[in-house]
Amino acid sequence: MTQLLRRALGAYGRVLPVIVLLGTLSSAAEALGIGLFLPLLQPEYLEPGTQASRSGLINRTLATTAGFFGTTNRRAVIVAVILVALGLKAIISYSNGLLSAWKNSRIGHDLRARLFAQILDSGHAFVSRNEWGKLLETLSNETWRTTEAMAAAIAIVINACTILVFVALLLAMSWRLTLAVAVGMALLSGALRWIRRPVARYGQKAVEVNRELGELMVDGLLGIRTIEVFNLQAHMKERFCQSSDQVRSAFLRLDAWSGLITPFAEISSSLMLLGLLVVSLNFGAQWPVLLVTVMMIYRLQMPFKQLETARVNWAALNGAASGVFDLLERTAPIASTQTTECIRFRKLQGGITFSGVSYYYSGAERPSLSNVSVQIPRGQTTALVGLSGAGKTTFLNLLCGLHRPTAGEIVVDETPLREIDSQAWRERLALAGQDVHLFNTSVRENIRYGRLDASDAEIIDAARRANAEEFIRELPRGYETPVGDNGGRLSGGQRQRIALARAFLRKPDILILDEATNALDSLSEQWIQSMLSNFQDTCTVVIAAHRFSTIQHADHVIVLEAGRVAEQGRPADLRLQKGLFAKLYELQPGTTVGEPA
Repeated sequence: MTQLLRRALGAYGRVLPVIVLLGTLSSAAEALGIGLFLPLLQPEYLEPGTQASRSGLINRTLATTAGFFGTTNRRAVIVAVILVALGLKAIISYSNGLLSAWKNSRIGHDLRARLFAQILDSGHAFVSRNEWGKLLETLSNETWRTTEAMAAAIAIVINACTILVFVALLLAMSWRLTLAVAVGMALLSGALRWIRRPVARYGQKAVEVNRELGELMVDGLLGIRTIEVFNLQAHMKERFCQSSDQVRSAFLRLDAWSGLITPFAEISSSLMLLGLLVVSLNFGAQWPVLLVTVMMIYRLQMPFKQLETARVNWAALNGAASGVFDLLERTAPIASTQTTECIRFRKLQGGITFSGVSYYYSGAERPSLSNVSVQIPRGQTTALVGLSGAGKTTFLNLLCGLHRPTAGEIVVDETPLREIDSQAWRERLALAGQDVHLFNTSVRENIRYGRLDASDAEIIDAARRANAEEFIRELPRGYETPVGDNGGRLSGGQRQRIALARAFLRKPDILILDEATNALDSLSEQWIQSMLSNFQDTCTVVIAAHRFSTIQHADHVIVLEAGRVAEQGRPADLRLQKGLFAKLYELQPGTTVGEPA
């Protein structure tokens, strides 16, 4: 917890000393204003040589500085100084509040921006290993709660400094009364410890159940089609109500324990104040000293209560802060895996070689790919064929650099892919397929994401080549029509054609199609095939498909079975081998894949 508090305070950087200094100056100005009531109520404290002026550090200081003022103007000067001190306190306190609010908002913004950037830089492999609900909860809600935790941390420091200022002034007035106050505050702080422990426990519990609710909301929204088809509405409603009730219960317990701090501190402080009055009167304390001491203690209640409230808030919120800082640490090493020494890829010259490549997904019992050794020649169309789960998508993810092989090597023109700058490599790639995401923006912008500097004319040309221009023109707002979350307002075929248009717009060296035409009708697929035939002179095409009509013009076929290469070669030759390719081919009558040699 100490390390977490240090990290929270460290986020304020060079502003932290300024905030603490202004908070201390504000408290000092208020303490000075209250302390000056003593000579105002008892003028003999200003007369050098009197018994009152010789007792106590503050009295001797007042008596010494009184010589600078005329005797007739001393009381007026003291009143003026009190007003100035209290005015300065108000100005400094307001300025410090603005500075703290500005810094807190900047910290919250920087946390969210940094976390989002690191998650994006960590890439597909990291996101696929984590639950979306947890990531969304951490990014959206827990960053806000972390900002509140940081505000609580700095409130602890400022209020601690305020208490020290008031205690120092009390000590200068009367060390006996100060000792009594210190003992009372120590006992009160110890008594409040039993409140902070359950607050920390329920705070962590609140974070956990809130994350679970976030995961359930993501499942409900993304799985709405499945929920409706299988009549799961009642079941999902019940799960949501149970999870939401757990959140309600956790935060209610948290608020119940946190709410104890204010009444407990007020009652305890009042009892301490009454006890101090009784003790002081029994020991014959002078009423001006006693009155000013009471004023000091009364004002001391506020920073003490704020200190304990901040400590309770910190206990309640450090679970969220721990989650945010933990995610920052987990993504930071991944985000910085590539260095500036990586080779800058410019253009594919020869081809791509998979040499003994294997890949294990986290927690999997067997590899998704095992000892795969194949070649993808430049300027040709290479097809990946196999049953579902054979490893085709994993193969393409490795080719895109979204994953790194757990064994073996991918070599591009005699250079290991791991040594090539990932951004430069992906600038020469384009991906289209059934799972390619469409963003919740217009059709035009979704296509433009293929190349952000593309002109409108280039976008229209890419849409035409993807056989998408006709249906786009018929949309309510044409190219400006919003597509909804992941293209939810479009049909499957329309989504695939926009994804293809985005890929064509990129003008890549390597075009990767992952089931990119499975939702298209036969005419649209034939159109796309004719467009792909024009790409072979300038582009290397890699296709993963179930439908053999998609790969009928492929130069080379790689057949995967359970993550291994079952066979590979020219389509016509594979038909003669009577292996897996031939069996799959026979299951799709009416398809023509080359002619036997």
